[in-house]
Amino acid sequence: MVYSVTGESLATGGFHMVAVQETGRSTTVLVIEDEPLIAMEIMRCVEGLGYNVLGPVNEVSDAQRIANDADFDVALIDIELRYGDESFA
Repeated sequence: MVYSVTGESLATGGFHMVAVQETGRSTTVLVIEDEPLIAMEIMRCVEGLGYNVLGPVNEVSDAQRIANDADFDVALIDIELRYGDESFA
């Protein structure tokens, strides 16, 4: 599953999440975001919906390492990280 969250929707408070498939355990969401205030707000919303949070991660190299090593169900990804890194590349 892929969810896209734009800066515009976060700025207007219109950020919504959809429940992911039930697996018999708590769903874990990987947060990849390099802006600290936005990352904190995403984490607050995700936790408020009852999900576990992994992260936030703010660099592509860290996100790749965690994606390979960690067990998570869905990721919320900022596609344009600082220093020109693109997380979808």
